[in-house]
Amino acid sequence: MPGGVTEMLDIGALLNPQRGHVPTTQAAGAVNGTGIDRIGQGDAGLFSESAVLLVMVGATAGGPTSFTVDVKIQDSADNTTFADISPAIAITQIVAASTSQAIKFRLKALRRYIRAVCTVAFVGGASPTVVTASAVILGGEQKVPQTFAP
Repeated sequence: MPGGVTEMLDIGALLNPQRGHVPTTQAAGAVNGTGIDRIGQGDAGLFSESAVLLVMVGATAGGPTSFTVDVKIQDSADNTTFADISPAIAITQIVAASTSQAIKFRLKALRRYIRAVCTVAFVGGASPTVVTASAVILGGEQKVPQTFAP
């Protein structure tokens, strides 16, 4: 029954999980995720106004003394040219292996496409790496404004 209690309790119907960046054994530097279209996958008449960025960090290799993982969100009008957002939408820096972090954020002021950018830095070690991955869970769908129309 559409709009019934069962449908209202189906949280999966309200969320649109997307890959931020694929699980990667990452050396020092930045990895750009794939652009995520805020216009709904199943219904081109809806777009997302809120999201959660989930970042996961696994084990290190190569014996670094320490490391940092920073993940931020960028936006784009055309899914080609991305730019940093001001004020920044980013997780609190991760400095420990086998941890995760999530932040909630609003998309209303952002352009149509977003992506995650993961930057890793190391101190010490012999060719150190760390396993990283991120996901962006979209929600809060509304009707597409004219400026976003496909």
